[in-house]
Amino acid sequence: METDLDFTTYRKTIPSIYKPIPVELLCNLLEINTERQIRNLSDDPILIGFVCQESNYPVFGDNRQRTHISKEGFIIWVLGLDYKMLKEEKQKLFLAYKSNLLKYFFENTLERENIIMEKVTKDVRIKQLEEILNENENYLELMELRASIARIGKMLKSIDTSMTSQLSLFSSFETKKLE
Repeated sequence: METDLDFTTYRKTIPSIYKPIPVELLCNLLEINTERQIRNLSDDPILIGFVCQESNYPVFGDNRQRTHISKEGFIIWVLGLDYKMLKEEKQKLFLAYKSNLLKYFFENTLERENIIMEKVTKDVRIKQLEEILNENENYLELMELRASIARIGKMLKSIDTSMTSQLSLFSSFETKKLE
């Protein structure tokens, strides 16, 4: 399966604060074959972009390079795992985990969409009010005055900066004179 998206490049752009998760860790927890899962990840044209080799001494107690997967890739991978390949005593817990993962993902997505919609609604209202106010001469004068005050502030800052640098030259001269 070919894709125009280069997920390998994407993986390299993931900030280092997002520590990848060792594949072996989840495989051991679920009691599934690690080598098979690594092969599945490597064969998947999307998931391969989220996979890397790293050592993880704190987790395993050695510096051996192991296959890790980013948090984004981890979510995709876990949601794609078939619960039937697990031992019966692990299936119920795994299904609950997948369910919670989906719930978390979609609740955050929904919350984000709601916030974006609120922003869009407010932006539209601001544009409407600006159109109405732009017809008012007093509003236009207010906007011109604010722009003038901003320009005056910049000029004052420039003068202050210049005066400060001039005064610092004088103070260094005075210090030398006193010595």
